[in-house]
Amino acid sequence: MADTALTRWVSAYESIHGERMAGLPICNDNLSVEAIGFRHWDGGFAGVLISPWFMNFVIFPCGNEEWLEERTGAKVEVEFPSGTYEFDTCALPELGAHLSLALFSTVHDFPDQETARQVADETARAIFCYAGTGDAGAASKKHAVSRRSLFAAGNE
Repeated sequence: MADTALTRWVSAYESIHGERMAGLPICNDNLSVEAIGFRHWDGGFAGVLISPWFMNFVIFPCGNEEWLEERTGAKVEVEFPSGTYEFDTCALPELGAHLSLALFSTVHDFPDQETARQVADETARAIFCYAGTGDAGAASKKHAVSRRSLFAAGNE
């Protein structure tokens, strides 16, 4: 069921790109919609969504059920092995409610899909890993990680 939900989300964002975003200056024509690093998390499916106009870490329901009680625009804290992150609640007519954490609000600095894919994969791995261990299954104390330190990891 998760693969079906993921396919539905990617297809919806491809349609949004084709119908509403294509040709807008905010879009990077070198990028396409792609889901990276998704796995089951907290009653939903979480991972990085690349689009020609953003890269976000998102959580959405695995099926068609409504699972968010918060109103659209509210902030929701979600705990991951690497720390606690503040997500925005969002809703799209095509997809319903989901949570979104902006990673890159502009993607013009990505020269190609492969570079965006590598960044998305590293980001998903970092979020799902226990702080300081590099192991998504390690039993370790959870620490809050700032977005700045998350993206600096591995660049030191």
